[in-house]
Amino acid sequence: MFMGEYLHSADKKNRIIIPAKFREELGDSFVMTRGYDGCLYLFTYEGYESFIKENGGALSVNNPNARKFMRFFASTPCEADANGRVVIPESLRNHAKIEKDVISVGLNDHIEIWDKASWEAYTQAEDFMGNEFAEGLI
Repeated sequence: MFMGEYLHSADKKNRIIIPAKFREELGDSFVMTRGYDGCLYLFTYEGYESFIKENGGALSVNNPNARKFMRFFASTPCEADANGRVVIPESLRNHAKIEKDVISVGLNDHIEIWDKASWEAYTQAEDFMGNEFAEGLI
């Protein structure tokens, strides 16, 4: 289970370090994909397979919205280097608007990677957590 929030920076080669606590469970090889709300998702291979099966595994390629879903979550296989760094491909970096400072957030079965400014704007938004939000989940 991934838990915690970590601040780090992208280097000039578009690499970020995967926090050591996350690397233990994530391993050296994993999956990176677009995420909702302007972030990236990191999964173990098993976690990604479960995510796709639970959220879109039964979708038909004959359905245009199903194809959009599958394309949105098209994955990139990744490997961390000896220092625990991974390159963020340009298309994914653009999706998450990652420039320099990055926040990694552990969310149970996956990790979210956010540009720091985007994370702060998202978590400080008026509707981030409120009674209406919590009531809508049940």
